[in-house]
Amino acid sequence: MEISSQLRDIFSSDVLCVSSITRTSPQSMTLSDLYKINNPDGFVITGGPDPTFKTEEWLRHVDVVVRGEREATLKDLINRLTEDPFYLKDISGISYNKNGNPEFTNPRPLLTEAELGQLPHPFYDPEVSRKIHTGTIETNRDAPIIVIFVRSLLCMEMNLEESPQDGFWKNSEGLMV
Repeated sequence: MEISSQLRDIFSSDVLCVSSITRTSPQSMTLSDLYKINNPDGFVITGGPDPTFKTEEWLRHVDVVVRGEREATLKDLINRLTEDPFYLKDISGISYNKNGNPEFTNPRPLLTEAELGQLPHPFYDPEVSRKIHTGTIETNRDAPIIVIFVRSLLCMEMNLEESPQDGFWKNSEGLMV
C-alpha cells in the first residue's frame, strides 16, 4: 500500500498534534499509532475532551496528553520540546509516561476572559474559506448553559414543561422525563 504525500508529510513531521472528542477517539488513536510506527522518534501530543477524561488509555498511544484548555499549555510544551523533551514535569496541565508510568502535572488554571480575548482566530486560506459552509464549535466551558439550552429546545419540541418544584420535565400527562 502506498502512502499518500499528505500522510508522508504527517509521518515525517517532528510532532503530531491530535485533538479528539469521544466519537473520533478510535480513529485518532489509530492515527497516533500509525505515526509512531512510521516515525518512532516523532512526538505525539493529544488533547480534547476524550483524552482529558481518559488520560491513561490515551497514554498507550501518545507521548503527552494536554488536559483541559490547550492554548497556553501547548505553547509551553512545544517550546520545551525544542529545549529538553525529557523534562516535562514543570509544565502545568499535561500527563505523560515516565518509565512506563503515567505522570500528571498540576492542572493549569483556566484562561481569563482577557486572555481568551487575545487568542487569534483560526486562519483559513482563501481556497479553504470558499469551501467552508459550516463551522464546528467545541467547548468545555459553560457546559451547564449549553445543557440547559439543549434541554430547553428538546422540551419545546416535545411539548414538555419544567416543574418548578423538582426541576424535572413533564409532558401533558404529567409523566416525568
